[in-house]
Amino acid sequence: MSQDGIHGAGEEGGAIVSGNNDTDLHIGRTYNIFVLEFTSDSPYTFGFRPCPMKKFTSLSLSRYLKELCSKKPIPGGGSASAYVAALGMGLAEMVAGIGIAKLDSGSQASLRKAMRVLAKARKDALQAVDLDPQVYQAVLKSYKKAKGIQNEEKKNRLIDEALENSFRLQADLALLIIVAKESARSFEGIRGSIKNDLKVSAALLNAAFQGAYDTARINVVYLKDAQKKSRAEQALEELKRRFESINAFENVSKS
Repeated sequence: MSQDGIHGAGEEGGAIVSGNNDTDLHIGRTYNIFVLEFTSDSPYTFGFRPCPMKKFTSLSLSRYLKELCSKKPIPGGGSASAYVAALGMGLAEMVAGIGIAKLDSGSQASLRKAMRVLAKARKDALQAVDLDPQVYQAVLKSYKKAKGIQNEEKKNRLIDEALENSFRLQADLALLIIVAKESARSFEGIRGSIKNDLKVSAALLNAAFQGAYDTARINVVYLKDAQKKSRAEQALEELKRRFESINAFENVSKS
């Protein structure tokens, strides 16, 4: 890893954001629930442990919205952000599928690569729709269990572990969104009214990133371990910097 890399929360790896391009980027950790790994060859890999909680992705959109507006704490902002991210990625895929035939061979090859990245990112973001309620449930349980622990250090460690897990999921969702937005540079040759859907896609991804970033950050706020909090804050700053650099590029391209 390069010297400018940033390690986020977690003693077994933490968020790793390094270098200035995709080939230099590697983020990978073992979670309580899943593993997310980014490499230049295989952009994203999730692995599940079976969980008895309801799969929100199996619900119809109207049913999911009904669950979302209920008085229950899950699904919440993290799950909704993941859903919005998946929608933004899916819409970009649609634009690519329609517009690719009108591009030259070189541009088509670049766009096909972007489409593969988007397809995998969309599937992984959609999994986070179900994963976020699981990790948040673990946070709630940790606070409840901590009430019966007298030792302050053990109590804080228990809660911090759950908060870190919740932070990591949303930090990784933010990274998925960044990579999806970076792939949109391959869409520059697309012309016509279909390009308006790219604007909608970008707006959805921007909203999803803000949701993922804020959800990750709120977990960091309550971390007790100063070192872990500092690493997580650094990781968030790096994610924010990279996201803002993409938006700056997009603004220049529009002018």
